[in-house]
Amino acid sequence: MKGLRVINEVTVLKSLVSKDKKMILEHISHDMDERATELKVKLEEISFAFEEKSAVLMAKLRELKQASADQKKQLQKEVKSLRASLKITWDEWVEVTSKASKQYEFAH
Repeated sequence: MKGLRVINEVTVLKSLVSKDKKMILEHISHDMDERATELKVKLEEISFAFEEKSAVLMAKLRELKQASADQKKQLQKEVKSLRASLKITWDEWVEVTSKASKQYEFAH
């Protein structure tokens, strides 16, 4: 059941990224100065990367369930690497959204 828990966690984080991005972009839409434009680009880049990585991770986890013993070891390495990469992207997301919430003074 560990794989299912990871898929649910990734799905929740993916949803948070999407909702945070929407909320921040709505909040800064009236303030499209250079700083807001840079923030918008950064939000789009990180959220796209997060969605891409999470989709690949979830596909690999599904593949892992069906894999033969020979394939499992390689897939487990790939999953571990993808999780690490996704965590880095998540940490970037948290940093950018935290800065945005301070800069534009909205609750996050």
